[in-house]
Parts: sequence; C-alpha cells; structure tokens
Amino acid sequence: MIAKALRRIEDVTAPFWQWCAGFLGILFVRFFLENLSSPAPSFPGTPDAATLVHYFLFYVTIFISFSLVLYLFIPDLTKITKFLFFGLPIIWLPPIVDLIVSHGGGYHIAYIFPENIGALWNDFLRMGGSSPLGGVTPGLRAELIAILAGSLAYAFVKTKSVIKSIGAAFSMYLVWFFLFVFPALIAAAARLWAGGSPVAPLLSSLTSGFLSSHLLPNFIKPNLLPSYVHATEIGFNIGTAAIFYLFDFILIAYWAFLCNPRTVAALVHNVRPGRTAYYLGMIVLGVIIAEKLGPASAFTSWVDFVLFLVLLLAYFSAFLFAVGMNDLADVKIDRISNSHRPLPSGILREADIANSNVFFLTSSLIGGFISGYWTLFAIAVFTAAYYIYSAPPLRLKRIPFISTFLIAIATLGTLMAGFYFADANKLVSDFPIRLVALILICITLAVNFKDIKDVAGDRADNVWTIPVIFGEERGKQIVGILLAAAFLAVPVILANWLLFLPSLAAAILGYIFSIAKNYREWKIFVLYFLYLAVVGAILL
Repeated sequence: MIAKALRRIEDVTAPFWQWCAGFLGILFVRFFLENLSSPAPSFPGTPDAATLVHYFLFYVTIFISFSLVLYLFIPDLTKITKFLFFGLPIIWLPPIVDLIVSHGGGYHIAYIFPENIGALWNDFLRMGGSSPLGGVTPGLRAELIAILAGSLAYAFVKTKSVIKSIGAAFSMYLVWFFLFVFPALIAAAARLWAGGSPVAPLLSSLTSGFLSSHLLPNFIKPNLLPSYVHATEIGFNIGTAAIFYLFDFILIAYWAFLCNPRTVAALVHNVRPGRTAYYLGMIVLGVIIAEKLGPASAFTSWVDFVLFLVLLLAYFSAFLFAVGMNDLADVKIDRISNSHRPLPSGILREADIANSNVFFLTSSLIGGFISGYWTLFAIAVFTAAYYIYSAPPLRLKRIPFISTFLIAIATLGTLMAGFYFADANKLVSDFPIRLVALILICITLAVNFKDIKDVAGDRADNVWTIPVIFGEERGKQIVGILLAAAFLAVPVILANWLLFLPSLAAAILGYIFSIAKNYREWKIFVLYFLYLAVVGAILL
C-alpha cells in the first residue's frame, strides 16, 4: 500500500512553474504559522521582506540538500524530489506543536549558537541546541523526528536495505544539524580569519560583521534610521540570506545537472561569454570608479566580498534571463543566422528555456534585493529594457538606434549598480554626469555591430537593422563608421585629450574589423576590453 502511494506521487507530472508555485505556497503557510508562534522582536505583526527572503533561501537549501543526500542511497533523483515535495507540508508542524506545548505562547525558533565550537558535540547528541534568542524548540524536534522516520521508511521501501535506510536517515540528520549551526560556523571561521578565537559570543560577532559592512547602507535608505534591534535583524537576515543565496545557486545547478545533464550542458553552452564579461565588467568598473571618487571603501570586511559575489551572480542571472527571452523571440532569426544555438538545433525545447527563465528571473530579483535597493532597481531596469527590446508586442530591436539605446540604458544601469554598491552617500548626484552622456551616446552608436552577423535572419523576420536597410556591405561600412565615431567621442565627452591616440587606434581597428569580409564579432569585444583597460589606466 505504501509502495503504491509512493508510485502515485512519483508519477505526478506538472509544468515547472506549478511545482515552484506549490513550493512557495507551502512555505507561505509555514511563514504565517511561524509568525504566530515565533514573531520577530521588531516586526511582530508580520514578517518583513528581509526575513521572508532569508527563510525562503533556507528552505530551498534544506530541500535541495535533502534530495541530494537521499540520492546517495536511492538512484532516481527526480522521484526523490517529488517525494520530498509532497512531504514538505511537514514544515507546518513546528509552529503548531510549539503553540500547543506552550499553551499559545510559542517559542522562538532560531539557529544553534553554542557558547563555543566545542559545545557542538553535545548539541549534536541531544538533537538540537540553543542560542541567545531561542534555539531548537519542541516543534522543531518533532519535525526532525518525522523527517528521519519518513526518510528511513522511504529508503527502505526503495532499497529494501536496512543499512542504506539507516545511512539515509543519519545523513539527513547530519544535513539538518549542519544547516542549523551553519551561521555559527561562519562566525567562528570569520573570527579565526581575523586572528580571534572561535568562542562566544558567536551570534553577536556574526551580527557585528554584518553591520560593519556595506549591507545596511545598501539596503536601507540613508535618511532612515532603524532601531538597533531592527538593524541587527535586517543585518542578520540579509547577511545570512546572502550566504544561502550563493550556496543555493551551486546546489540547484548541481541538482539540475544530475536530473537532466543534457539540458544543463546546453544552457551552459548558450551563455554568451563576450556579452557576459561585458556586463560583469561594467559592475567591476562601477566599483572602481566609486573607490576612486569617494571616501568609502567597497570592501571593508568578508561580508562585502560575499555581497559583491551575490551582486555579480544576480546580474549573471538577469543576463541569462534576457538571453533566454531573446532566444524564444528570435527562433525564426536563429534558424537562419544562428542554427548552432540549442533552441534552433533542437537540443533544447522552448519549455526548457521557459523553465530556466523562471529560475534566472527569480535568482536575479532575489540577488538584487540582497545586494541593495539600488541593485534591485537596476536589475529591474535591465530586465525591462531587454524585455521591450526582444519580446512582442513592442520588439524594439526592429528599430535602429532605439534598440541600441535600450542596450545603453542596460549598460548604464549596470555600471551604476556597481558604483552605488560602493558609494557612501547613494545620491544620484554622486555619479559623474559625463559618464551618463558617455554611455548613452557611445553605446548607442557602437553596439550596432551586433547586427552584422544576423543579416539574413533579421531580413527574414523583418528586423530593420542598419545592415538590413542598407545592404550587408554598405551596412557594415556604416556600422564601422558609427563604431569609430563612438571611440572618437570618448576624449571629447570626457574632455581628456590624453585619450585621443588610443581612441583613434581603436576607431581604425573597429572600422577594419566591422567591414572585414570574414567578420568575427569576438575581435570587436577584445578590442573593446583592451580599449577599456587603456582608458582605465589613463584615467584611474
């Protein structure tokens, strides 16, 4: 009977977005129940956004980790994931049990923060521990027992091996305990790195590290002064969420590869290295400019490095969402001009791209939120610009100069995201106005070179680029002139004639590369990065 019920669960099929929506629905019921039994001190009425993002990423971590652990003992990862999904409502148990045991008072659920690392062994043996704010409650222990019993039974039904079943249950406990002490381990490692000792108070040490970084200035508007309690809660939630965000991206990528290696390999192959480097380079350049102009340092602690990695990964996800969105809209063009790409070649289905887009869009928005409000706004602008660039009904890539202007907007927003990550004041006036003019004018002129390789496909799909309007040969000449003009405009806009000679050299090479009979787009990207390095060396 149990085996039959499991087969019914494992045979359930649904679109990817429905699994995601169901997962989120289960979590929000848990959030609601936990807020009744374990409300935040500074936000007792309802969980704030930082808390929700933190909790969401924690549950993603534990869900994917549990599935990978069971995969060590049971061969089918897809069926394991479905089993865990249908067992996920077990997370409603802790707040319900806590409310019953406490006669409605509830207990504060918290990570385990021992007095020192040596006390972890005792916590491990007694299935939990405490922290200054609470710890492992009766409800959490009840949930843990149910998880271990369920995994033990599931492993036995699937393997008929007592040893594998016990191994699966014990491994699940190891993962559960590790994730509940994970912030304490991070705090201890940070103290050791700083030359200190991994002893109490680990919670206050971790919170201090979060508050001494760029975390709060990037997350809270400068004119808002939260209470100390609220500030420490935000710092802990966002800082911990940042660590889980990086952890989750790796876990999900590995999980997806194990479930469908062919699809993941195709998605990796579909990454445009030159364009990816272009946008990530803009973030790095923005940080460098802020360091040069402002009194604040971009990296004051290890927390800032974590947040910066989140920022890069969020933009990487936003770019991959834009790539997927463009691929779905450009199927007709790519069948002619880019038949090697996964979608027109048949390696990927449109459903595969759509499913990956759900992940990449979610990842970009959550990463942007963690990195700071300016980053979230910049990623939203980036995504909006590329959406109206690629997707119907507007599909503005069909109109010369408006299409490249949207790319200039996306570039400027990316540069400013890096700038305001490090900028102390977070004021629009802090960003040099000449750079705004430089990006909007030069990028609008320069990036028409992107259309040279797609002439045949664009013509077939009525995308009126310059090479389509004027013909391939004359169009390449016009694109080359515009690219050269963009390079020559740099010393004029920045009013720095030391840049004239490298700009002239880049303009000549850019024109030559554009009109070449054997056109290679990568040469222009290499030229761009070399030119950027030279300009940076002169100016910075």
